[in-house]
Amino acid sequence: MSSYVLITRPEAEAQNLADIVAEHGFKPFIEPLLMVEALDFDLPDLEQYQALVFTSANAVRVASKQIEGRDCPVYCVGAQTEEVARGCGWLHVKAAGGNVKALAAFLAEENLNPDAPLLHLAGQDIAAPIIVPGFVIECLAVYKAQQAEALSPECLCLLKQKDIEAVLFFSVRTAQAFAALLEKYERTESISSIKALCLSDSVLRSVSHLPWQDVRAAKAPDAKALVELLN
Repeated sequence: MSSYVLITRPEAEAQNLADIVAEHGFKPFIEPLLMVEALDFDLPDLEQYQALVFTSANAVRVASKQIEGRDCPVYCVGAQTEEVARGCGWLHVKAAGGNVKALAAFLAEENLNPDAPLLHLAGQDIAAPIIVPGFVIECLAVYKAQQAEALSPECLCLLKQKDIEAVLFFSVRTAQAFAALLEKYERTESISSIKALCLSDSVLRSVSHLPWQDVRAAKAPDAKALVELLN
């Protein structure tokens, strides 16, 4: 079996990804670099919104605990968020192509009422707002993601032994957290034999200054396309 593949996603998303990595013949090692924490938020009257919008699976999980009904139309940024929404019981779910730009274009093509707002349930630090000309999209933060302040002893050991094949990065914040922790532990030079596999070009740019063996971005913004880079 090959060397380890470091999975930096929050715990809730990491296990499913670990299974996919294992199917590709690699040993997954889960090292969450963002810790998801639900915020204390006041949910507005959902009757005034024609649809809910989710740009992360974490927002789906947190918001679903506060919302009783599941009949409201739901729009998701991509397939993984859609899967979580359906798993939480939402009945009318549609998904876009995997990023905010694709979601905005998807919403613009839907037969939506420009006189009724949409509610975007999101994290406290969203990468970019959803802008659809002619529509009002209100944003409500329902969770925050805290960056990890340390790397586990096991992860540090793998870095020292150069037993990591690749690191998977799904967000700019996660990539920046890893870079900061490498510097904190003076392990920057230990990644010279590791590949940085990134979900998008923006994520790639956030770690491209480091001395990786290779840095690549997935052809599509989803987990399948990212894991395919392993081969």
